Amino acid sequence: MEACAPAELERVIWVPVRHHSPAAARTVRALIARHHPEAVLIEGPSEFTAFDQLDLDHRLPIAIMTWVRYVLEGRERQAHALYPLTVFSAEWQALVTARAQGAATAFIDLPWADLVAMRLGLSADADAAPPGEEDAAASLGDVEPGPDFFASLAVRVGREDASAVWDEFFEIDPIVDPDTYLTRASLLGEGVRLSSAEADEPENRAREAHMARCIASTLRTTTGPVVVVTGAFHTSGLQALLAGLGPGTPLPAPVDLPGRVDGTALVPTDYAALDARRGYLAGQPSPGFYHRVFEAGPDRDADVVPALFTEAVSALRARDVPLSPADAIAAMTTAKALAQLRGHARMWRDDLVDGITGAVVKDDLDDDHPLLQVVLTSLRGDRVGHLAAGTDVPPLVAEVRRHWDELGLPHPPTLTPTTLDLDSPHDRAVSRLLHALRILDVPAAVAPADLPSRLTSRTRIDGSERWALVWDQQVETALIHASRWGGSLEQAVTATLEYRARLGGAATLAGVLTDAVRAGLHDVSGRLGAALRDLVATSDDLGELGAVVEALVRLVYFDTWLGAVGRVDLADLTRFVHERATAVVERLSPMAEGPHLPAAVAAVRTLAETTVTLGAALGLDADAVAGALRRQTEHPPGAPAHDAEFAGALIGAGWLLSGDPGAALEARMSDPAETGRFYSGLLAVAGHLAIASPQIFTAADDALRSWDDASFLAALPDLRRALHALSGRERASLLGYLTGDDTLPSALSVDAATLVSLARREAHVVEAVATWTGVPV
Repeated sequence: MEACAPAELERVIWVPVRHHSPAAARTVRALIARHHPEAVLIEGPSEFTAFDQLDLDHRLPIAIMTWVRYVLEGRERQAHALYPLTVFSAEWQALVTARAQGAATAFIDLPWADLVAMRLGLSADADAAPPGEEDAAASLGDVEPGPDFFASLAVRVGREDASAVWDEFFEIDPIVDPDTYLTRASLLGEGVRLSSAEADEPENRAREAHMARCIASTLRTTTGPVVVVTGAFHTSGLQALLAGLGPGTPLPAPVDLPGRVDGTALVPTDYAALDARRGYLAGQPSPGFYHRVFEAGPDRDADVVPALFTEAVSALRARDVPLSPADAIAAMTTAKALAQLRGHARMWRDDLVDGITGAVVKDDLDDDHPLLQVVLTSLRGDRVGHLAAGTDVPPLVAEVRRHWDELGLPHPPTLTPTTLDLDSPHDRAVSRLLHALRILDVPAAVAPADLPSRLTSRTRIDGSERWALVWDQQVETALIHASRWGGSLEQAVTATLEYRARLGGAATLAGVLTDAVRAGLHDVSGRLGAALRDLVATSDDLGELGAVVEALVRLVYFDTWLGAVGRVDLADLTRFVHERATAVVERLSPMAEGPHLPAAVAAVRTLAETTVTLGAALGLDADAVAGALRRQTEHPPGAPAHDAEFAGALIGAGWLLSGDPGAALEARMSDPAETGRFYSGLLAVAGHLAIASPQIFTAADDALRSWDDASFLAALPDLRRALHALSGRERASLLGYLTGDDTLPSALSVDAATLVSLARREAHVVEAVATWTGVPV
């Protein structure tokens, strides 16, 4: 970029800051009041221009969320950043003071989408994974300093933490006026920059180049003073660039972001998130404490720590938690002594915490001591932000609010139980909305604890759902966060499920499909369907594929409440997964015993049952399935063979398709130790046909009669396990066949009305047990 003239640069008032610092916030406010600038430029997301929204009567803390969605390698991605603003943020005080004086204000940091594009270019050059949904770090991150300059400062003050070092030079010292602040902050920022390798990293250089261009543009269009508020690390770099002394190395070109959609929104946050640095790197430990320090002002901030300690002791006594006067005096005395040893002009937060730890906390309690817990909670603060009425919100938020109200749902401030009847079209619509919000992690409704993550043909479910509804600040906040996934509810849910599917692999597909139907997605043949097909096409895990087929079968064939029966998109997907599972069986290597075996056996059963049940309706290739099973059961002598249990499952599946278990049964009776495992796999797949074809046990009965005691005892455990899977009716049928006694019990006949009545009574009993025991049944 072209250098600015010295006369232009003389109009710039540089204010290097730490992003959440009472001293920096006071200095910014004082310097703007002193210089009456024509413009105030602030390190912040330059894509955010709705400053009228910041003028509303918000309750801080809030954050500016900036996000971008794009498509890469056929996959929709999103990345977002949060720029938090508190009352003691230098950026917030710059905005408030500048607007009060009529100065023009602007954010000048590189747009988040451009930074993501640059990261993509860098990761492509480095052959690394591109950024995506996991990127949720704001560009206001603290820069870790190099070992020389900062290490010497840390030794000088006896503190290692960056926040503590800043406090020593700026917050604790009572004589830090604006001019002293500027001198110290400039030296600190330049020293950290010179000792850090990050100054020359492409991201920092790109950001500083953009900020420098914004400053130069403002200088060309103004004649008065211009205040520039940026992180202390960047100040000397910006000064060099504008003076024409910056590095000349060209920056890497950002990549194109196909399908790029970006946006910004204001979002409430809270001091707990700021303290934990959730969602951004520019957090601040103990934000509640610094809020108190800022509001107290430099003349009264010495009273903050004693007042906080007094409040903590009073809070403990109000809770009837014992704390002796001796312990309280010892804690405060130790804190004062530490402050003196550290050369503090006043007690600080670390002095108090260390004083309590040294004087009161016992070894067996550590950080769980009630006094320390209360003090740490007070230091963190419980302040929760709130957006002012009339604040613009993303379309997703307005859509959910509208659906919620149109369905007549209440807005309870606390969790309120409700039961939905899925036979009712209204309640089914409510269920779909609540499931959609659950998928987006919007806590407007708590789902029942027994909600199955995926539906199968054997899942027990009825036509009712029990939820607990709530509508509070957390719901509104979560909705704004969720808007980064899409402009509408359907788009956001689809993108979230696609992300879950690709992140978790084939193992998550059954749950993703179930959630897609529960949320009311009427077509999964688009991008979500493409993601599912991609994962299925690359999966060789027979157990995972079987779980997906089973979930699809439940939705396409058995479901009666969610509206999935007969859906063409689900039928097409079922056929695709069925074909993939058949291909995996066709080329399966010998299956050994292990923890993966039950899932593989279940997959073989699902594959065969689906072929028999839905083969005609879905156009499934029964010959291909039969051929794959035949190939796996017809091994030449001496060739590696499957585990006996899996071999039994394969023969059981072939029996389901052909109606004949074949001659393979007798061959399996040669090893008593494997007989039980063989029948275990056989019955796991085809046990329900034992009544119709009890002759499958003839070979075992003949072999058993010829075994000696040792062989019988070797086979007995697995035989018992195999027969245990049979129902009472099936065992009676088997017993009658083997003994020749055909006097079986008469069939149980119960009319439909009685069955419904019994089912309702059972449901009431289960609900009563769960209510009285507190344990879901």
